[in-house]
Amino acid sequence: MKNFLLILLFCSGHLVAINTQQLQKALCGPYPFSYLLRARVFPAYNPDADPMVVCHGFGHDCQVGGILRENKCIQDHIISFNFPDANISNENFNAYQTSFGSIQEILPPLYLLKQLVVNGAERISLYGFSAGGGAVVNVLAVLNRNDYDKDLQTIGINQEMKQKISMALQKGSIILDAPLKSMDEIAAVKGGNQMDRVLADRYRMNRLRPIDSLKGLTGLSYKILINFQYPDEVIPNRDDDLFVKNIQQANSNGITWSVYGSDGGHNCYHKSLWDAYYLLQLPGASSTKFIDKRK
Repeated sequence: MKNFLLILLFCSGHLVAINTQQLQKALCGPYPFSYLLRARVFPAYNPDADPMVVCHGFGHDCQVGGILRENKCIQDHIISFNFPDANISNENFNAYQTSFGSIQEILPPLYLLKQLVVNGAERISLYGFSAGGGAVVNVLAVLNRNDYDKDLQTIGINQEMKQKISMALQKGSIILDAPLKSMDEIAAVKGGNQMDRVLADRYRMNRLRPIDSLKGLTGLSYKILINFQYPDEVIPNRDDDLFVKNIQQANSNGITWSVYGSDGGHNCYHKSLWDAYYLLQLPGASSTKFIDKRK
């Protein structure tokens, strides 16, 4: 497993919200999905720490939680899981048969968030790397729009539960680590193949292009930290500024920090991100901040 998540940082303490036993109960299943979700709990040293739900990137799986847990300074309980397309590779990738860009990709993390709230979590953080970062943006969008309410009802999320989940996320942090912004950007910069075009069309049709997902929403109140890498050899940097602008406009009542770093590329430890994360947890953090660590 790549070492991009071998994190060394100092973190501030969290509020008491949900203990390890409650976490195990909340996430033990059975799950309302036809694939192997494999929700896993990597407990914090403090049994009453808050949870952080981790969304893995393309080609990864729930083992990303174990890599994060190796960082003894992260005081959250770490919750990881498999997306429907976990462990997919370029060799066995078929865009016609994946969940990328659809509500089916977003329902699993939403289900886990609901389970955490039902079992007592009052403060939850969300971390997403690469494609998982794009999924996190879509989670926020689906919670704050009504397009997919019928789909949410299939996993036990009604309007009241949507509000409770949003409130719990507002008390935590939203971390977007080298996030996917759109397949269109990848195709335009790198020259898209047929699979890229299929995914780009699906994201657009479902109104789930991460760069556009929060358009039309205002007054959101999350604490969002976005990290881009320069250069990023996997996800181009063409639309970074537009992505930040769209999130800032939607998150007008919250905090949006953007970090532009050069820590070695897409798949590595992003020191600039985690240095900023530490600062973001301190009292009195400003509502907007641009941190340029590019070399």
